[in-house]
Amino acid sequence: MLQILGTIMFEKSIKLLNACWVAGSLYELFVIGNIKIGKKHSECKKSKIGEICWAAPAKAVYIIGHQKNTIAYLGSFLRTEVERRKTGTVKTTINMGNLMIATLKRETQSISLEELAEIIRGSKYMVALTGSGTSAESNIPSFRGSNNSIWSKYDPKIYGTIWGFWKYPEKIWEVIRDISSDYEIQLNPGHIALSTLENLGYLKSVITQNIDGLHEESGNTKVIPLHGNVFEALCCTCSKAVKLNKIMLQKTSHFMHQLPPECPCGGIFKPNIVLFGEVISNDLLKEAEKEIAKCDLLLVIGTSSTVSTATNLCYFASKKKKKIVEINISKTYITNKMPDYHVCAKFSELIKVADLLKGPKGSEGEKQESDGGATDKTRQ
Repeated sequence: MLQILGTIMFEKSIKLLNACWVAGSLYELFVIGNIKIGKKHSECKKSKIGEICWAAPAKAVYIIGHQKNTIAYLGSFLRTEVERRKTGTVKTTINMGNLMIATLKRETQSISLEELAEIIRGSKYMVALTGSGTSAESNIPSFRGSNNSIWSKYDPKIYGTIWGFWKYPEKIWEVIRDISSDYEIQLNPGHIALSTLENLGYLKSVITQNIDGLHEESGNTKVIPLHGNVFEALCCTCSKAVKLNKIMLQKTSHFMHQLPPECPCGGIFKPNIVLFGEVISNDLLKEAEKEIAKCDLLLVIGTSSTVSTATNLCYFASKKKKKIVEINISKTYITNKMPDYHVCAKFSELIKVADLLKGPKGSEGEKQESDGGATDKTRQ
């Protein structure tokens, strides 16, 4: 990888990037790469850092560095879309991306579970952003990072991409069936803690990257599943939606008897989850942003923040001056960049926080609301 010549700051790049098409949605990261200067790239030699270069007849790249006969670039933009941006026919969105986040600096203070409880007690509108770490203690294998991970057993190019689905539509259903049948998946104390925090009136919504439906099962009433839900399926032909349950996903169920499951119309069902190569629902992203904009406290729980969705939502909260508390067993990519506080703890340990908030002060507050005719859910 080439050394980047200079730093592109987000605020300064708005004007430069305003004419660029950002592939996918606001939360799809730029790709950093390099191109050899050949005949078709000869014009790039004349491009200055921060300019758009037509790297191919149909594409453009954003120049971030030069070195001998190679150019470092940021992103790849379809020419037609760039031109549409220039004419103003499409509303422009700016993608900050991991490159920009890497330049951020903020001292993240380590705090205890007891201190976290006091921060929550003082909040008026708390939102949780959760990742796969919240499901690890529910006996769900991680997708990557260990010898027992899902992608160590199943090739993600075949089992986890939208292209793999269209070629081998039964494969993703095999993964879902095997995990549902071979692992005893259940709620862990952390899920109970978030449900309790909602009942106490502190937690208003959960934004999750998980597809396991455990937040809904635990009793959280407002869950925004950014990556979908494995207990839903859509027909690829007639768009019929069906709700599934744990029994239907077992190897012995009628629904999973023949893979891929077929719709009465003759089409096949696809699990309502976001595969590699698919774009996250813009409606869900907007809903997540709306919740973060309303909150005064964001808990970032069990996510490594290496996935652009989580990283960019944290950045959105940071730009909105929201208080951010990261809860993880180790420091992550965003530590000392965006969170105000870091709690070194497992997800299940949040039950201690919930118990503290059910103590004397919490009970007194609940009693006052009850006397005033309000329920815990309406705590403001």
